[in-house]
Amino acid sequence: MAGLSLAWHLKGNVSIGPDQGPAYRLDKDYDLIRVWARAKTLGGNMTYDINGDGVSILSSAAVLTDRASEEEANVNASSVTLDEGVVITLDIDDAGSRSDATIQLDLEEA
Repeated sequence: MAGLSLAWHLKGNVSIGPDQGPAYRLDKDYDLIRVWARAKTLGGNMTYDINGDGVSILSSAAVLTDRASEEEANVNASSVTLDEGVVITLDIDDAGSRSDATIQLDLEEA
């Protein structure tokens, strides 16, 4: 099956807010495989959420924990299928003291 990776690159200091970076419209049905984040840190948790048509696709917001520079989110990937046409966006719920963040969503064609 074909895969798709969607990435958000947030340059400079990470700020709290909805719809950070680009929005992506899915061209097919996809299953969620993994979510991971990387960021420079001065401390504090960075909490983020990924939405499909404005509704979280994660069972709970993902966290890049205090002082970690890279971390895979703990998601229940087997239960998430995203339909063709869904618009995927990123929200930052808590920025911690983070900068130059990359968040990646890995999908596989359903």
